[in-house]
Formats: sequence, C-alpha cells, structure tokens
Amino acid sequence: MGKSTCAGINESLFFHTYDQYYRQAMPKHAWIEYPLCALALLGPFVVIILRLTIRKQVRKLDGTVEMQPFGIGVRVIQLIAVLILVPTIAVLGFEGILTGEGIGTLMGAIVGYVLGGITAPVPNE
Repeated sequence: MGKSTCAGINESLFFHTYDQYYRQAMPKHAWIEYPLCALALLGPFVVIILRLTIRKQVRKLDGTVEMQPFGIGVRVIQLIAVLILVPTIAVLGFEGILTGEGIGTLMGAIVGYVLGGITAPVPNE
C-alpha cells in the first residue's frame, strides 16, 4: 500500500512524473476515440436541426398544400439514443473500462431496444 499523508490521502494516487501522468491521461486509441466522441456529441444536434429545418408538403382535407417540418417522433428519439450510447460504449471499451462481456450485453440491449420497436406496417385506407 502507498504511504499515507497527514490528510489521510494515499500518496500512491498522485503522479510523480510527467510520464506517469501522460500514460494515464491520454486515450489509448485517440485516432478512433475522438471521432466517436464527436459523433456522440454532434450527431444528435445535427439530427434535431435537420428534422426541424427540412420541410415536407402536407395536403390538407380542403385541398390546400402546406409546408411543415418533419418534427421529432419516436424513431428520431431512438436514433438520438443510439447516436449517444454506441460511441460512448465503444470508447469505454477501447479504454478498457468495459470488458467484452459488458460491451456485448449493452450492444445486445441496444439492438433489442431498436429492433423491438418495429411493428407491422399499417395499411393505408
């Protein structure tokens, strides 16, 4: 065990050299982790902005045509959840925080969540 200081803090928790800090602080696979973090942070915002700015034609009962935004529905919320969770789980796996079993379990739960919401198509009348 590390030597205890007067404040009761374990001295082995502190870095004594820059090399020890650098090895601990830097990501192991930065070339893939930084784009995954960008996807998790920016992806949901891009999806929301696009869904609210792109417009579609809606024909009303009286025959007039109106342009309306697509809006945010259940599928878009699922997409946003997947855009946040999958890159986060991947980064935690690359860093060694999650094991293979944990990653497999979480990915299986996400696939079940996304695919479980698929229903049979409703015919148009």
